[in-house]
Amino acid sequence: MLAMMTNVGLLLAYVLTSTAGLLLMKRGMAGAGYLSGAFGAGLGFYLAGFVLWMLMIQRLPLSTAFPVSAGALIVATQIAGVVWLGEKMQGLHIAGSVLILAGLGVICLAGLRG
Repeated sequence: MLAMMTNVGLLLAYVLTSTAGLLLMKRGMAGAGYLSGAFGAGLGFYLAGFVLWMLMIQRLPLSTAFPVSAGALIVATQIAGVVWLGEKMQGLHIAGSVLILAGLGVICLAGLRG
């Protein structure tokens, strides 16, 4: 149980740091570019996400770690883009996100069954 909670914690930390990194880099490039503080902070967050990713693939099978982390990051960045960058999310984006989340659920169930 503790191992599963640790893995979920790693996944959440990866998704949050990587999403924050992408948002900050996007904002930084829109302003002062690669030399901006926002871009530098975003790069730091993104690199921290990479370290978390390496910990995840050390602990989990790649066939589980990659689709779950990539899918969660896709959905998180879409939501973050809407909330913090004012991007538009069309019905097909929402449908795609729902399908991704359903796929993540199936992959996680398969992982629990062994």
